[in-house]
Amino acid sequence: MKIKLTILIVFVFSLITNAQKWTSYNTANTSKQLCNNNVNAIAFDLDGSQWFGTTDGVSKFDGTNWYTYTSNNGLINDSVNVIAIDARDNKWFGTWGGGVSKFDGVNWTTYNITNGLASNFIYSISFDSNG
Repeated sequence: MKIKLTILIVFVFSLITNAQKWTSYNTANTSKQLCNNNVNAIAFDLDGSQWFGTTDGVSKFDGTNWYTYTSNNGLINDSVNVIAIDARDNKWFGTWGGGVSKFDGVNWTTYNITNGLASNFIYSISFDSNG
């Protein structure tokens, strides 16, 4: 009985201590690969890569390498408020004043008031049951 209780206590303690491990990313410790320290949104894609929406574009971290996406790459606006990733692994970036950019890994598609959005200021993105 004592052995089982000791094992349980050790297991619970290891869960608690492991749950408290944090990783911090900022422009100082990522060799400036994180676009900006003002992170507005974070999402994880199907491969486990981390996407950070900042006021200066989007940074992707795949666990080893950092990648930066800005309006120079196809993002409609560099100030990203929200990131959503659909079931097909498309990345959707809602921006402050530019509308929405969809990135399929190769191609960028833009949606804004010119092609039907009610506003170019995007605060949230969600998907219905049809995707």
